[in-house]
Amino acid sequence: MAYLQSYIDSYTKKDKRVMLAVQQCLIEFNKQMNYKSVTASDVTVSFVEDFKTYLQDKFKGETPATYFARFKKVLKKGYKEKLFKEYPAMDIFIKKDGQIKKDVLNFDEITQLSNTPMTNEQVKNAFIFSLFTGLRFVDVKVLQWSNIDLKTAKMTIKQSKTGVTLTTHLHETAIEILKAQKGINTPLVFKLPSHNACLKDLDVWTKKAKINKHITWHCARHSFGTNLSLLNVNSFELSQLMGHTTMTYTQKYVRVAEIQKQKAIDILPGVSLTSK
Repeated sequence: MAYLQSYIDSYTKKDKRVMLAVQQCLIEFNKQMNYKSVTASDVTVSFVEDFKTYLQDKFKGETPATYFARFKKVLKKGYKEKLFKEYPAMDIFIKKDGQIKKDVLNFDEITQLSNTPMTNEQVKNAFIFSLFTGLRFVDVKVLQWSNIDLKTAKMTIKQSKTGVTLTTHLHETAIEILKAQKGINTPLVFKLPSHNACLKDLDVWTKKAKINKHITWHCARHSFGTNLSLLNVNSFELSQLMGHTTMTYTQKYVRVAEIQKQKAIDILPGVSLTSK
């Protein structure tokens, strides 16, 4: 665990928040398994398998695979530095599900949320802004006025996750939010608390709006992509709007939209045909 801490302390990549979440999961797992301390010799194949099962039981969607992959990065580095005699995660992995499992907000629900008061107006405005731009939390949190051109209704940002520059036209709702934020005397467009604090606010807000879905900040991005696909935006344009580096990610939204269209058709009542 000391090795894991030192690994995280020296970690400089953009997904450090994910590494910290993995560390917390491992701490909780150790308590559940009654480990008072965990040495390198304790991290056996059985230990890794049990932690894998713990993640799969605790989380849904792509999270278990994402967290387990980060955990394995630490193990690989430890093995290279001879912390372990053998690599304890050999041939152990969690397969990522190609389908998007996160809940998506439809337009009626977005309107419902917008009409529901929220304690932290900054979180509310930033989340709705993400619903109409597809911005990730890491990008909306550091969004600056220098990224915005209200005259041309354009936004230009360098995405934190990919490093790719994205220039996009802003929806009228996004423009309305930006105009409301103009009174904030700071280089940042939104004054947001920590990611965890924002998630707590979202949870209270969605329940208040009587939306029975588990909504995280990333759901705003998923909603943006899925709703555009439902409106028949073609895959190439969708990829550009989402700032994807590969069409593989874009196709996920297309598939989800097709499933939703199929479900909508299935809701239509049928008629009984009688021959004369």
